[in-house]
Amino acid sequence: PFDNTTAATIASRSLGGILGTDVVTVSGGSATFADVGVGNNKTVTATGLTIGGTDAGNYTVNASATTLANITPTVFNRQVFYKGSSFASQAGGTLTNPNVPAALDSLKVLAQSSNAAQTLNFANNVINTAQGINGVIFDVAGLVGATLTTADFGFRVSPTGAFNEAANLPKDWAAAPSPSLITVMTPGTATTPARVRIEWNNNQIENRWLQIRVLPTANTGLPSQQTFYLGHLLGEVNGLAVGGASGALQVTNADINVVRPLIGTNALVTSAVDITKNGLVQNSDITQVRSGVGVRQLRLITIPAAGSGNEGVGNGGGSGGDGGGSVPAPGPAPVVGAPIVSPTVSVLGGSLGTALNGVVRGDEKQSSATALSQPGVVGGSFQSSSSPLVTAIDSAIQSRSKEVAGVVDDLFAGLANEELGKFFR
Repeated sequence: PFDNTTAATIASRSLGGILGTDVVTVSGGSATFADVGVGNNKTVTATGLTIGGTDAGNYTVNASATTLANITPTVFNRQVFYKGSSFASQAGGTLTNPNVPAALDSLKVLAQSSNAAQTLNFANNVINTAQGINGVIFDVAGLVGATLTTADFGFRVSPTGAFNEAANLPKDWAAAPSPSLITVMTPGTATTPARVRIEWNNNQIENRWLQIRVLPTANTGLPSQQTFYLGHLLGEVNGLAVGGASGALQVTNADINVVRPLIGTNALVTSAVDITKNGLVQNSDITQVRSGVGVRQLRLITIPAAGSGNEGVGNGGGSGGDGGGSVPAPGPAPVVGAPIVSPTVSVLGGSLGTALNGVVRGDEKQSSATALSQPGVVGGSFQSSSSPLVTAIDSAIQSRSKEVAGVVDDLFAGLANEELGKFFR
C-alpha cells in the first residue's frame, strides 16, 4: 500500500534461457516506483541485480530491469484530535473550523490491527481528557469519494472497567454512538493523502475502548477493511496498570501526585496532566483525577490479528455483523497487496532479451547465432580465416553444444583427413 515513498519490494526473481543443467541464480537489487502516488500498473525499475551459481561465469545480465506494479489505497496516518480544546482555537480556529494541526496529539496513535495480535498501552493508545474521545483524523491515500458517511465506517465500543476480555471480543462489542461529524477536510492528490475528520459529542465515548473500522467501499477505495483502536480513561496520568502490562489501568492517588507539583504551569497539547485540555495545569485537573480515584479502571486489551474473525466486519456493532446496515459494494477494486515486483518467468517481468537484454551463455555451449547477437553476451566467437579448414572449424565451434559435441569432433577429424589426403596425393 501507499507509504509515501517510492520504494518497492522485489518479492521473487527468476531466470529463463539457462542451457541444459547449468546452475545460474539471480539475486540482490533494489526497486523503485517512478513516484509515490496511488495507482495501478505503475512502472517500477529494479537495479543492482546480480547472478550467481556454479555456471554464472558463462553468463551475463543487464543489472537493471523494469516491470509494472500497484500502489494501493490505505489509511496512511491516524491521530487523536482534541475537539473544542484551547489548541483547536489557536490562530483563529473555531468549533466548526478548528485549527486541527495544533490540536493533534503526536504522542497518541490509534493502534492498527496487523498480522499479529498486539497488547495496547497507555503511553501510545489511551487518552485521559475530561471530554472523552471526541475527535480523530485519518489521512487516506487514494481516497475516491469527496464525501464519506457512516456507511463507510464501523464503530464499536468495549465495556467499561476491568472487563473480561476473553468474554468480550471486539467483534461482540456494542455499537458506538454515531459521529456528529464526518468530513473530508482536504481532498487528496495523486501523491498526497486526503484528510478525514471524525467527531463525537463530548463524553459520549469515555472510560472504554473505541474500535473504528474503515471499510472497503466505493467511497474509500480501500481494497480491504482496516481496523483501529483508541482507549480513554478519565484522569489516568501515570499509566501504571494493576496486574502488569496486560492488566487494567486504575485511577489512584498516585495520579494526583503527578499533577499537583505542576499546578500553574503551561501545558502542551501532548501533556497528560492537562486533563481539561485548556493549555494550563490547574486545580480543575486535580478535581477530574480525584473524581475517579478507586473507581475508574480500564482493561488494557490485546487486539486480535487482522482477518482473524475476532475483530468483526461491517459497519455495525455486536456479533461481528452489520448491525442492521449494509456495506456498500466496492467500486473498481485496486489490486490487493503491497507495492511488489513479483515476476514469475523473468526478473521483474518482461521477456529475456528485452527486460534483461538477454541472459545468455557465451562460451562453446551457446545455442544459437541469434542469442549471440543479443546485448550482454560474453565471448562466443572465433576470428574467421580464408582457410576452408579454419572456417569450417570456426563455424562448427560457434554452433557447438553439449549435445552435438560428438558431431563436431567427427567433422574436425574428417576435415583433417581430407587435408592430409590432399597432401599425400
